[in-house]
Amino acid sequence: MRYNPARGRLAPISLSPVALLFLLGACREQSDPGANWAASRDSVGYRALVSAGPPCGQCIAQIPVALLGDTAGPGAVGEEAIKVVADGLGRYWVSQNHSIAVFDTSGRFIARVGREGDGPLEFRGLARPLRIDKSGQIHVVDGSRRETAIGPAFTYLGASHAAGIPTDLVELPGRSEFAVSMWLATPANVGQPIHLIADTNVIRSFGMAAEQGTVATPFNSLRVIAADSWGQVLAAHPYEYRIEGWDTLGTRVAGYEGPALNDNAVRPGEFAPDNPPPNKIHAIQMDDQDHLWILRWRRRRDWQSKMVERRDEAGSLGLAMKDPAESYQTMFTSEVDVVDLRRAVIVATEVTNDMLLGFLGKGVAFGQRYRPDGTLQVAVIRLTLRQGGKQ
Repeated sequence: MRYNPARGRLAPISLSPVALLFLLGACREQSDPGANWAASRDSVGYRALVSAGPPCGQCIAQIPVALLGDTAGPGAVGEEAIKVVADGLGRYWVSQNHSIAVFDTSGRFIARVGREGDGPLEFRGLARPLRIDKSGQIHVVDGSRRETAIGPAFTYLGASHAAGIPTDLVELPGRSEFAVSMWLATPANVGQPIHLIADTNVIRSFGMAAEQGTVATPFNSLRVIAADSWGQVLAAHPYEYRIEGWDTLGTRVAGYEGPALNDNAVRPGEFAPDNPPPNKIHAIQMDDQDHLWILRWRRRRDWQSKMVERRDEAGSLGLAMKDPAESYQTMFTSEVDVVDLRRAVIVATEVTNDMLLGFLGKGVAFGQRYRPDGTLQVAVIRLTLRQGGKQ
């Protein structure tokens, strides 16, 4: 069994932001508003992230926005709902195999766009909605690395060959380029996890710190990324609480390290007694006060009770769900951290009601939940720091 957010395949997730209002209150002591989090310019070191006392369990408000997914029919969503973007009309575009499910602002199903194939509005494998460009076109990349542009009225506008399959993407404020995290094996880009893109052209690649001293692979090059209001890129290692900041020239400007996510190094491939399902950072987002919001999953203490050892066809011992119909999610809790990067302090931590996977805009996240009858829904929620929250 391999790691995806719901079933166990090692594959990161990501999303594309859209402008939504984010109301942010002061949960703890505020930082000096005149200091940029990257002002110290550290090209190699890591600042230790410390907690400001006990975790603030009541500082983060989780406000429901919409629920996406019908119980049956074309509006039902499957576990492939790991990528979601919101367009300029407030509609939600949800990834599915060979198609995209579209819902209105209230969560009502509107349309199913695409089908399996290689022609216009046809997709191979997971159809990932990645971003909305300035003209309102929705850009979708499928498993064959084909990028399709779709109009707001669900019309086909053309397709091109993407340089790779992005695992995360962020718009850069005030710039026409955007940053993506993906593996490129060309000599100029190999091992560099972050790429500055204009249209479909790679302008610059960066993000692998020289002191790491390891051979670059698609697995250890995985990153979850965000951008601040100055257009600087933050990149988190999914299986380590390690965050680096980069400017768009490819210069490392800061590094942060928090509590260990996993006791041992995470390996790609099958789960095993010595390679359990990993704790993981799924998404990060920067707000306008230099707070970094981190969505992560943590294994429950009883996770082993849901798995059983089995041998594969080659005879290797691995771990699989005891009940193949049970969701992989049941082994985890979803948590959100809020980090003040100026002070290198974790100011709040809270368990979330839904298994959060990514952000749709500042302060707006999405995740998965199951109805009592076992059908899946995508939950859209707004996250804010409460005014005068617990200190």
